[in-house]
Amino acid sequence: MLERGPRDEFSTMQFDTAITRRRMLFAALVATTIAGLSVLMAIALSAGGFSAFDGVILALFAALTDWLAGSRNGCGFINASVELAAPDHPAMPVIVGQKQWMRSEFEAQARLAGFKDPEELADRLLLLHEGALVSYRVAAMEHASEVAGRAAADMLTGWPRT
Repeated sequence: MLERGPRDEFSTMQFDTAITRRRMLFAALVATTIAGLSVLMAIALSAGGFSAFDGVILALFAALTDWLAGSRNGCGFINASVELAAPDHPAMPVIVGQKQWMRSEFEAQARLAGFKDPEELADRLLLLHEGALVSYRVAAMEHASEVAGRAAADMLTGWPRT
């Protein structure tokens, strides 16, 4: 527990210690989330119906469906970003880092699958993915991830290849 200092304020060292602990907790949450998504993605890929690198992209959406089935709260990172609000909050780099990781996965797989302009495709896929997370929670759209997965499949079908 933090002790109060003069004028009922936390000391700088105590505040820094508390922030460091919070950063460590957020980092653990990121690692756990990434590991969990990787497992769900592997399960989705092994379930079949996906081909090569296109399949990995679609498996990310299938993993999202499986992940949301176990949580009524949606995405903890999105929820935390809303609660924390301040863009300079110490947890924001961790939250942003998780979303950047997801985008980098989409871009890497789009590149490996031979899609033209993989950066643009990754941006669009991330918007679908994150939009599904928000719609699931905020709009109570229980099938948001399935809709996003179908939209992603349609987008991949029409996207030009190199």
